[in-house]
Amino acid sequence: MGWVRILYTIMAADKIEPNLATDWLGELPERKRQQLQRLKQPEDQLRSLLAWQLLKIGVHAMGFPEFALHDVVALAKEKPWVNLPLDFSISHSEPLVVCALSGTAKVGVDTERYRPPNSTLSGFMNAGELRLIERDERNLMKFWSAKEAVVKAAGSKGVAAVGEVELQAAGAYFDQRHWYVQSISLHCDYCTHVASDKVINDIEYREVAFPRG
Repeated sequence: MGWVRILYTIMAADKIEPNLATDWLGELPERKRQQLQRLKQPEDQLRSLLAWQLLKIGVHAMGFPEFALHDVVALAKEKPWVNLPLDFSISHSEPLVVCALSGTAKVGVDTERYRPPNSTLSGFMNAGELRLIERDERNLMKFWSAKEAVVKAAGSKGVAAVGEVELQAAGAYFDQRHWYVQSISLHCDYCTHVASDKVINDIEYREVAFPRG
């Protein structure tokens, strides 16, 4: 049995104070800072910064007040991690930004705004999933969110491995093991899933408000 803490915020990224965003960028590990600076859309950079701030707030709330974001180990092609007894995952889709943390399980989170089906995402689905998508097009984003959450929890492969995730009635199979998957409701326009390597019987939610410009 395990627990997960979900921190989230819903905010238009262009409402963040510019000076605050600059300070946030300076808190990140060098590799992650460079990665965000290469993003073409300022909104994407700011939402990613919000996700990292949620991480900091969550780790502090878990009893590690000395934690700083530059302590995160962010290597190429590896899931970021910290030298603390916890695991985390972040996701953002337009205004909704989410961070999941657990001290008892490996965890992954993914949130997606419902949108019309497209051939790119559909290409990661199997025949059975495609039939369900034909009945209800919202299933595409639900399936994608669940699969990406599993990939993030495993941390062994990139998003291109989403097609390898086999969704099952009681979770999913990926990377030669079973994963537990739960759908959580944060906003009616979004589907969000949490994946873990242990049964999660306690999920705590916290909406975080940030200063506006």
